[in-house]
Amino acid sequence: MNTSQMEYHTFSVVITTYKRVGLLAKAIESVFQQHYPKDKYEVVVIYTPSGDGTEELLERYQGNSPVPVSAYKETRRAVACARNLGAEKSRLEFVAQLDDDAIACPDWLATFNQVINEHHAMVVGGRIEIYFDQGCTPPDWFNTPYMHGFFGLNYGEHGRKKRVVRSRYPMTLYAHNTAYARRLFDHFGGYQTDLGPDENSRHDHRSQGMER
Repeated sequence: MNTSQMEYHTFSVVITTYKRVGLLAKAIESVFQQHYPKDKYEVVVIYTPSGDGTEELLERYQGNSPVPVSAYKETRRAVACARNLGAEKSRLEFVAQLDDDAIACPDWLATFNQVINEHHAMVVGGRIEIYFDQGCTPPDWFNTPYMHGFFGLNYGEHGRKKRVVRSRYPMTLYAHNTAYARRLFDHFGGYQTDLGPDENSRHDHRSQGMER
């Protein structure tokens, strides 16, 4: 693709967090290191107060960071509520979501942007790889296809295979590696807050009926 003619969409990267200050810092730093124009994205953190230093960390980032960082408090311990607040506070064209224990690869936003341009996509989801900290050995029960399918998601090798879904059957993406057009939240009203950990499924199903 000719980068001189590429359209760079804008992204609000929403990270929801509770009591994971060390992991949160790694997640935010990975967003700072994106191979993407720094004036084309922002970071929006939604946190539930925990007393672990999260608020102090966010204050430091807000005063000194390569991209705009904003932080908002959500007292309800429900990820759907936090994600809805993140979408509400987002200012840019797409809402990209990342979990507080995830690390975005350097081409994360650039890949989203490429798929959006090539396929006029309003919703994009990506591969999720499981990693363990150095010295941490996964338990035996983890090494099963079921567990890898539960915690990770693999649509094919990066750069070699993409899957474009055009189906009349609903498909759910893993919300911690997705980008949604901001106007989907305006149209549908965000995530349903009474579905527990499956809060993204109904939002995904409704989104499949929209066109750009």
